[in-house]
Amino acid sequence: MMCEDVKLQIEQMSGQSSARQELNKTKEQLEEEKKISMSFRIKPLDISGLSADVLKKKAQELWEQIIRLETEKYDLEERQKRQDYDVSTPLEVFIMRINVHVKIMRVHK
Repeated sequence: MMCEDVKLQIEQMSGQSSARQELNKTKEQLEEEKKISMSFRIKPLDISGLSADVLKKKAQELWEQIIRLETEKYDLEERQKRQDYDVSTPLEVFIMRINVHVKIMRVHK
């Protein structure tokens, strides 16, 4: 039981409880949050009355923006993977040490 309490405290300190709350959200809640977020980020695209050359230029600008954002997304995902690894590895070692300590304490009682 003591070991479970320690694990819970470690999870709370590492912010995993807020991650659990995110996982428990319904699809409708996530969709609503996505719509709200997108409404702040997306600007209306007024293309009425533009010439073909201007439309091509605008399409090229949008394509370059997509490439930039996809590159940034990939970089952030890779950074997150590295951070998860950097956090989880020491945490796992710490938990293993606690488990060994608990077992030793049980033997010496």
